[in-house]
Amino acid sequence: MTATIATTLDRLLSTATTSSNSLQLNDALPSLERLKREDVPAVLTAKMLARLEAMANCPLPAPEPCPEDKLLELVILLQATLPSRNRSEIDQAVLTEAYLQMLRRFPQSAIAHLQTAALERCRWFPTIAECMDILGEADTRHHLVGKREWVRSRVSREKQTRFDSIMLALWAREMDQAGIDALPLAVKRIAVERGYLRMVDGEFVVRHESGNRPPALLTADARPDPACNTCQDVGRILTLEGEEVACDCVHEMAA
Repeated sequence: MTATIATTLDRLLSTATTSSNSLQLNDALPSLERLKREDVPAVLTAKMLARLEAMANCPLPAPEPCPEDKLLELVILLQATLPSRNRSEIDQAVLTEAYLQMLRRFPQSAIAHLQTAALERCRWFPTIAECMDILGEADTRHHLVGKREWVRSRVSREKQTRFDSIMLALWAREMDQAGIDALPLAVKRIAVERGYLRMVDGEFVVRHESGNRPPALLTADARPDPACNTCQDVGRILTLEGEEVACDCVHEMAA
């Protein structure tokens, strides 16, 4: 069974209000810029989780195009150091304008890569096509892409941990009926599939029969060390999108 539970888990596990979420979204990009991984604690409060989730979902602006003066410096440098295949002065002026038009959409980091690569590889002043090939090698993504991916992974792990805690409480029969009734329907259906709850007269109740498989976190010590940090209960994981899927990394080991 594949169950979508992200929305319901958010409603269950987070105390953030709609207005505070809006404020967090507005501040998400500056917060992501300031964030240091070592400052993120191992255990997150609901407020911390909400702030990290806002950072994980914030759109990143396109990288700033390279300044025109830097582009001109590049063209002049390449013209001065690489032969230009006998072009006239008029040709050079037209060429410079053509290159500026084609290159101005690229960020400065990509232009810096073009300059280094052209000087190292090219015997002649590179054509626009050759410049495009070299620019295709450059990483033009926003500098916060890697950090945002780490935040997304941290949010996903936190949600998985909280979800596993619910499953553990149900397996250990430590949740009373009022707590079970308060669980989102999607969570209760997963608990039924795992053998922790059952349906009686249309109501979800704890399953008292023994023999249902315990959550993987109880048997983690029995696995080889280091254990896989991704595999969770009964070989299934909760994706960032909130879908419970079969884990394909059963034999991968943590770094």
